[in-house]
Amino acid sequence: MCGYLNMPHSFRDLIDNLLAKKKAAAWAEASQAWFQGEILPSIVLEPSEPPRLVTLPDDFSELMNVVSEFTCPNSEREDSKNPTMCLVCGQILCSQSYCCQIEVSKPHGRSGVDLVGA
Repeated sequence: MCGYLNMPHSFRDLIDNLLAKKKAAAWAEASQAWFQGEILPSIVLEPSEPPRLVTLPDDFSELMNVVSEFTCPNSEREDSKNPTMCLVCGQILCSQSYCCQIEVSKPHGRSGVDLVGA
């Protein structure tokens, strides 16, 4: 799964870069300042909300009308037979087709590419 998502395979791979080392040093410095009383503790009264999926309409006929008017920007055909909507960002793209897929390089020195899309 980590390879497919282009993520490090181990914790060592995750922290073995300059940015992670700088961030860890900053956290350690802030932690030390807090323990010495230089930073006052604070209480979070209202935690932020977690990310949500796209809000769908109560009446799905609206959504069906929007999707039925979809034209694939990557295809020479006039319409898409199987449009789909991403529930994370709301983008409409083709499903069951190669026209809306993109190539992503394989991570960690592996050769080739993976196709990503609906």
